[in-house]
Amino acid sequence: MYTVETENLVKFFERIEALRGLTMHVPKGISGFIGPNGAGKTTTINILAGLVKPDKGSARVLDLDVVKESLEIRRRARFMLENQTLPSHLTIEKYMKYIAFLYNADFREINKALKIVGLEKFRHRLIGSLSAGMMQRLRFAQTLLGESELIILDEPTANLDPLGRIEILEKIVELNKDRNISFLLSSHILPELEKIVNWVSIINEGKIVAEGKLSDIISPQKYSEFKIFSSDNYTLANLLKDYGYEIEVEENYILVKASEAWNLYKTLALLTDYNINIYKIETVGASLEEVFKKLVRK
Repeated sequence: MYTVETENLVKFFERIEALRGLTMHVPKGISGFIGPNGAGKTTTINILAGLVKPDKGSARVLDLDVVKESLEIRRRARFMLENQTLPSHLTIEKYMKYIAFLYNADFREINKALKIVGLEKFRHRLIGSLSAGMMQRLRFAQTLLGESELIILDEPTANLDPLGRIEILEKIVELNKDRNISFLLSSHILPELEKIVNWVSIINEGKIVAEGKLSDIISPQKYSEFKIFSSDNYTLANLLKDYGYEIEVEENYILVKASEAWNLYKTLALLTDYNINIYKIETVGASLEEVFKKLVRK
């Protein structure tokens, strides 16, 4: 059984065709759902969540029809939607109690969920006073309440610093291993996805253009060079040299040689005290990002 399965999904918003016969099959495990802005990722997720009805085609979550069995889907699956609005007048704890009530979850699960996302010390804070990163952690925390077989996350690491992104992704891996929860992650930060997913579905212009095991999608050869664009390339280059990286400073970026993207991300996370903004990281060589760029340019 697939965790998510769609057949020839079509969705119009007035004259705009957001989905053009989208067919995808997502197995159990940790899967990635990637595509450029406007490709149809959020529309697809909203259909899976039962928030939007398709004009044509069918979609199933955990072998349940998204139109006819949406209530059962919400009982067995969780959704973290992009830019989901949270009630600013409630504290974190009161909001989590409300979500636990909806899912018929034990209130004792609230402590565990908040600890997983690093918010246990802020349980009495008003949601309206939270930073964008803390809001994102809370959105993730609410998906951890109750019994779930699948969690679908739309941009789960948005608004988080490098260390926060690593923490959330590591928790996803742990939850998949310890609780046997499957995940479908929509994200544009491809080096991060590449480290944890075992299946990828690539969408462009409302259609799936590639789908399969990550090892089959990209070359098995690991890339070793990364272009980093930052607010202070010179200082960042010297800091990374101190960690043993081989660096070349170019006009607008630095070129870093590293064994794995994950190790480089962890090093960058250690440098947050230097107040250097990382604008973009590009991989050089065979990677999910390179494959993605080639596919969407066709």
